[in-house]
Amino acid sequence: EPQSTPKPPPIFIPDVTDVNKMITHFSKVIPKSEISYKSLRNQVMLRISSADSYRKLVKSLDSSKISYNTF
Repeated sequence: EPQSTPKPPPIFIPDVTDVNKMITHFSKVIPKSEISYKSLRNQVMLRISSADSYRKLVKSLDSSKISYNTF
């Protein structure tokens, strides 16, 4: 029986002014097909479908000094 790997936790990015621009930027780092997002009141919640893409995106956020929260 294949072991299911847990989905990566969501990433919350506060104070996003242009969601489409942000997603376009992230799709240069990881495949756009692996990004799903939801706009919340004052932040955007990202769900990344693979652990590998999740790590790449977090590394990119860190190097870009973009503020984010995850669990």
